[in-house]
Amino acid sequence: MAAAMLELRWPQNVDGISLDPEPDWSIEDLVSELYALEIKINSTYMVPLPLTKARSQDLSASNSNGRTTTSTSPFVMRVTEDNMDGIDSEYEEVHDLNSVLPNRFNFDELYFSDDCCDNSDDELSIDGVVSGLLELSREHELKVKEKIRKHISTLEMEMESEAEKSASALIRVEKYIKERCEMDGKLDAQYLRNIAEALEKHLTLVRRDFELRSQIEERNMRIDASNNEDARRKKKLQEERAKQEAKKAALEPQSRTSNEAAARELASESALNLDRQRLQRKLKQLGEETQALRLSSKENFGKYEIQIGKVITKITLANVTTKADELFEIFNDPQCPKCISSAAYAKKIIANCGRPDNSPFAQAYTIVLVTSKFPQVMDPILAELHTACIYTVPKHRDEKLESADDYLEKLERVMKLYGALVQTEIKGVENAHGLKEGWAWLARFVKAPLPNFANKYTAAALIVFLEMAGFSLYKKYKIQFRKLLNTVSDYFLKALKEQGDSELNPYMAKIKSDIVGETFLCEPKGRLPVKSLLSNNCIPV
Repeated sequence: MAAAMLELRWPQNVDGISLDPEPDWSIEDLVSELYALEIKINSTYMVPLPLTKARSQDLSASNSNGRTTTSTSPFVMRVTEDNMDGIDSEYEEVHDLNSVLPNRFNFDELYFSDDCCDNSDDELSIDGVVSGLLELSREHELKVKEKIRKHISTLEMEMESEAEKSASALIRVEKYIKERCEMDGKLDAQYLRNIAEALEKHLTLVRRDFELRSQIEERNMRIDASNNEDARRKKKLQEERAKQEAKKAALEPQSRTSNEAAARELASESALNLDRQRLQRKLKQLGEETQALRLSSKENFGKYEIQIGKVITKITLANVTTKADELFEIFNDPQCPKCISSAAYAKKIIANCGRPDNSPFAQAYTIVLVTSKFPQVMDPILAELHTACIYTVPKHRDEKLESADDYLEKLERVMKLYGALVQTEIKGVENAHGLKEGWAWLARFVKAPLPNFANKYTAAALIVFLEMAGFSLYKKYKIQFRKLLNTVSDYFLKALKEQGDSELNPYMAKIKSDIVGETFLCEPKGRLPVKSLLSNNCIPV
C-alpha cells in the first residue's frame, strides 16, 4: 500500500531556515485537505474506502473572537507511490503524521490499510477528528495568548523602566544644559569685561601717545618758527650792518668812529636779546619735555625733585663737596631722566634764594661742580635766573612790576646768587658762566642807555653785583675794572641824580662809597668753602 504524506504548499525552508505553517489555520482548511486526500487514495486503489463518504456537513472553525473564518490556504496533499508493484501486499504503514502535519498539531500515527478497508464498513468519523483538532487548537490558542500576555506585560514593564530612565536622563541633560548655559554666560560676561578693560587701556595709551606726539609737533613747530624768526633777525641785523658800513665810507673819521660805536652797541644789544631768547626757548623746551615724560610714564618723578630740594636746602660752606656728590648720584640715576633732574635743580636753586640761611657762595660752588659734570644744566639755571630777575641781563624793563619792596628783596637775593656764580673759581674745574660773563655784565651795564636805565632797581642790582663779584673781577681785570667803575661814577650816578627822586639817595651814597672807598679790594665774607689766606686782607693796588 502506498503511503500518503501531507506537506505544506510552501517551501520547507528558505535559505536554510525552516518555516512553520501559519499558527491560525482553521479546521475547515484541515478537513478540506483530508477530503482531498481521501479522493486521491480512492482513485489510487480503485477500491472504495470508508473515507469516500462525501462531505455531509460544512465544518467551520471559530477564531479567538468567536467569528467563523474560512482559510484561503488549504493543505496540499501529495501521495507518493513506493513500489506500486506491491500494491497487493498487505497493509503497509502510513507515514507518521507528525512529519506531515504542522508542529502545532501533534497527532498519533494514522494508518490506512487494506485490512481496515476490508474488515470494517464503518465510516471513519470525521466528527471525532474534528473535535479533537478543535480542542487541541483551543488549548494551543490559550497557551499562545498566555505567552503573548506575559510577553506584553514584560515589554510594558521594560518600556516603563526605559521611559523612567529616559525621563531621568532627560532631566539630567536639561540640568546639565542649564548649568552649561549659565557657565557660558558667566564666561562670556568675563570675556567681555576683559575685552572692555583691554580696550580702555589701549585707548588710554593711544590718547597719551597722541597727546605726546601733538606736544612734540607743537614744540617742533615753535622751535622752527623761533629759528625762522632768529634767521630773519640775523638777516635784518646783517642788512643793518651792511647799511652802516656803507655809510661809514661817506662819513668823516669822527662820524665813522661814532657810527662804529653805535653799531657795536646795536650788535651787542641784539646779541643779548638773542641769547636771552635762546635761554627762554631752552627753558620752555625743557618744561615741555618734562611734562611729556610725566604724561607718558608711570614713574613717580616727584620723589627726585624732593630729594634735590632737600639736598639744596642743606648746602653750606662746610659740606659743598658732599652735597655735590649727592646731586651727582641723583643725576646719574638711570630711573630719573636728565631733563627732569635738570629742570628740578634749576627751579629749586632759584627758589632757595629766599631762605634766610641760604649761602649764595656755597650754592654757586655746587652749581659750578654740577655743571662741570652736566653742562646741559647751566642753560636752565641761567634761564630761571633771568626769569626771576631781568637785571641778571642788564636791561631796563618798562612793564609794571610787582610791589617795589617785594621786587627789590627778590632782586637782591637773585643778584647775590648770580654775582657769586660768575666769580666762583675752582681749581681744575671750568666755570661755564664765570668771570668772563661777569665782565660782560658790567660792561653792558655801563653802556646801557640813559636816563631810562637809571633807577632804584638797576642801582640795587649794581650794588649787590659789586658786593659779590667785585673782588674777583678786580683780581683779574685790574685797571680795566677801575675804568668801568669810573664810567659808572661819571654817567650812572649823574643820571640817578638827575632823576630828582629822594628815594634814590641811599643807593647813590652806597655806590659812591663802594667806588671811592674801594670795597672791592676786600674779599667778601664766606666766599670760599675753605678759609682763604687772603680773607680779610686787602689786595695791593
